[in-house]
Amino acid sequence: MRKNYIENNDPKIENLVRDLCKGISDEKAVLERIFNYVRDDIEFAFLKEADDLTATQVLEYGKGQCNNKSILFHTLLKSAGLKSRIHFFKYKKRNSFWVVSRPCV
Repeated sequence: MRKNYIENNDPKIENLVRDLCKGISDEKAVLERIFNYVRDDIEFAFLKEADDLTATQVLEYGKGQCNNKSILFHTLLKSAGLKSRIHFFKYKKRNSFWVVSRPCV
């Protein structure tokens, strides 16, 4: 069964969008406000279940990696009535060995 990661009709998402965009009618300003929220208020972090978080779970944790923040960003935009598309692909994790930082010598 496919998991629904995009929950733009969830009350938590709708309330956040309402709070973020209160008094703003310009689409570009709404987009910037949502972008800044995800960038600044959701900490970048690798979580144990990082590849399987919904938008509301990312909100609850207050952190996530690239795909988590992207899912939340997309969901918030959709909830705000803006057009948004998102695309992911699978890759072999062994190919990302370089992501782990090594101490400088």
